[in-house]
Amino acid sequence: MNALLAESMGGRLRVWDPPASGHRYVIGIDTAENRVKDIGQTGRKVAYSWADDRPDYSAMCVVDKEHGIHVATWHGYLEPPDFAHCAAALGLYYNTALLVPEVNGPGLVVVDRLIAQVRYPNVYRSRLFNRVEGEPFGNAFGWQTNAVNRELLLAKVRDMVNSGEPFTRDPKLIKELRTLEYDERGVPRARGSNKDDLVFALALALQGRHEELYGTLKPEQDLYKDLPGQDRMVWKHIKRKTRERDLATRNRSPFARMSVRRSRFRL
Repeated sequence: MNALLAESMGGRLRVWDPPASGHRYVIGIDTAENRVKDIGQTGRKVAYSWADDRPDYSAMCVVDKEHGIHVATWHGYLEPPDFAHCAAALGLYYNTALLVPEVNGPGLVVVDRLIAQVRYPNVYRSRLFNRVEGEPFGNAFGWQTNAVNRELLLAKVRDMVNSGEPFTRDPKLIKELRTLEYDERGVPRARGSNKDDLVFALALALQGRHEELYGTLKPEQDLYKDLPGQDRMVWKHIKRKTRERDLATRNRSPFARMSVRRSRFRL
């Protein structure tokens, strides 16, 4: 599993705390829709720049389930099918973390790839939301954002910020939090040419953490049990390597963790 990470100053993955043995993690996944700010936001400007018109980023925020600490960020551009594989790799690296992908727009591609092809075993499936009549957990994976539950997502972030406890070391996320505001229609969005991808990735992670703590999620599934023999062997190899990594790092010196805490990686 360590081979998935190659240290690089230009990497899109930033890690502050690597996965700890016995810890559970939640990853919020916000997939970019590859569109610029709407006309109502950009039309007020007289001069334009590439920074104003660049598309949104895809983003992932990794949160420690027990403490709610933000431990890693992935932030960049990637096509949805490739982004799904990247999310699965990051999830496996963080002890088969719970993945909470938004399913609006291209997020559907990410969820479909995670379930149908990658067969990732721990994707968000809520008892409270996305429920189908007659089925306690429904058949819908991921989080479907609408005008109502968007406020619910941001409430988790607001509670975390208002608690006064330090929860992130990501300067990009802090900047996005400071530039998020309500527009004239009462819709929360980033001010001006700023982005809000990391804010909503964090919100998705906190929502998944909240529901996992309160027991409203479908348990992990053995989605690879009916895979062809060769694919099953690959999954068994990944799980074995994960266990070996946990055993190797269980008694690792804390000074080893400090050496990578501020590093950036390419994934």
